[in-house]
Amino acid sequence: MKVITLKDYGIERMEDIHHFLNRCLDQDAVDKELFSHITKEDPNFNPELTFIALENDNLIGVLIGVERTKEPKEAIEQHQRTAWIKVLAVDPLAQNRDEALDKLLSEFIEVMKTRGKEEVRYADFASWYLFPGLDLSYEYYLIKLLKRGFTKVGECVDYEVDLLHFRIPRRVHEVMKSCQAKNILFRRGVRGEENAVSKWVFERFGPFWKIETLMAYTRRERPTIWLALRGDEVLGFSCYSALHIDWFGPIGVDVKARRLGIGTVLLFKSLEDMRLMGRRIIRIPWTSHLFFYSQVPNVVRIRHYWQLQLKLK
Repeated sequence: MKVITLKDYGIERMEDIHHFLNRCLDQDAVDKELFSHITKEDPNFNPELTFIALENDNLIGVLIGVERTKEPKEAIEQHQRTAWIKVLAVDPLAQNRDEALDKLLSEFIEVMKTRGKEEVRYADFASWYLFPGLDLSYEYYLIKLLKRGFTKVGECVDYEVDLLHFRIPRRVHEVMKSCQAKNILFRRGVRGEENAVSKWVFERFGPFWKIETLMAYTRRERPTIWLALRGDEVLGFSCYSALHIDWFGPIGVDVKARRLGIGTVLLFKSLEDMRLMGRRIIRIPWTSHLFFYSQVPNVVRIRHYWQLQLKLK
């Protein structure tokens, strides 16, 4: 068995890795858009940090690693001592499965030590991630990582929602009327305002949501964002189909405008747009706001993730 980097394996063979992930990750369906988003579309992606395990030239393991070197610029210094494993997968039928996993981890960790990293985190690489942590359903990987010294430092969930019969409930229409009576209006975002809105988001919610807001304005044929406004003042925003066409978020309301139902209206307006686009099963990722999202009808799956950290020093 040998472990090589993607640079040596061949960047032109990325499709092999994409198919391999879908063969090994039985809780997930990684489509081409999502795979591209976490690899070549990520400005921080480095083929030298993706490691491939081969047995007789057959692919039996993959580790996609990353360090934050380019975007968002505001977070580079904060994360200069941190590395991430975006995804780790080994062939469940390979006889040397355990060895492949151990070698992939060891190779990545040693490289990160030489780069001065002090910690390795699993999966929660904001804005260009496949998962926000390790799904507890992947018990094999969880046990292996814990034995290697990873510890739980956080947790979150994803909601998966079936939009087939989605309608905005009457109570949400009433909330909307109440907001309108307070001169709060809701509208879709339009091109040309993305810099002003993303600056507003950055000032209140940080650099990652700023990046994702810009994606919502630019990634699709038209902007995929709703705004709540009082006059020219932005009070809240809600993105969808930004990181992935079937993903909702981020969403946020200015502190001074909370408890008025603005977030609920923005949420349902965005989900309605996703339904009108023809989306069926959509994902509300990386959240701890359990009650806010449990108001959405027809939640069909909840995924529970642990965020894991390995201290290198």
